[in-house]
Amino acid sequence: MKKLRVFIIFLLSLPVLSQNVQTDSQIYTPQQLVEDVLIHSDCVSNILVTNVVGGDFGGSDESYGYFDGSGTTFPFSSGIVLSTGRLQHVQGPNTSLSDDNAPGWAGDNDLETILNEPNTFNATILEFEFTTIADQINFNYLFAS
Repeated sequence: MKKLRVFIIFLLSLPVLSQNVQTDSQIYTPQQLVEDVLIHSDCVSNILVTNVVGGDFGGSDESYGYFDGSGTTFPFSSGIVLSTGRLQHVQGPNTSLSDDNAPGWAGDNDLETILNEPNTFNATILEFEFTTIADQINFNYLFAS
């Protein structure tokens, strides 16, 4: 019994690690997300957001926005989230395939063409154009489910 007590005390003294990134759909406009968060470079000019599509949850809820992962072990310190649900639910746990009650939330025509699948749903789209000053540009991204 004494060994069990020592083991439990040891476990309780270990630091707890968390992956809770913070999300915010109101801090940046779509234009600011692309300019200031995604690109944020002098190698690009004439940035223009041309299309934004997401779930209509009413109020200020969005399916896209900014995330801050500083202080966590998440591979990015900050960035943009494009979700198939409410941004506030990105942290999880996500236990269903629900669209978070956004009626009529359509899919994406480009994906449907590529996949040869006519019925996609819950697409969050953030399309933009820009002019590069440099020979090349790259983006760091992560797909997750």
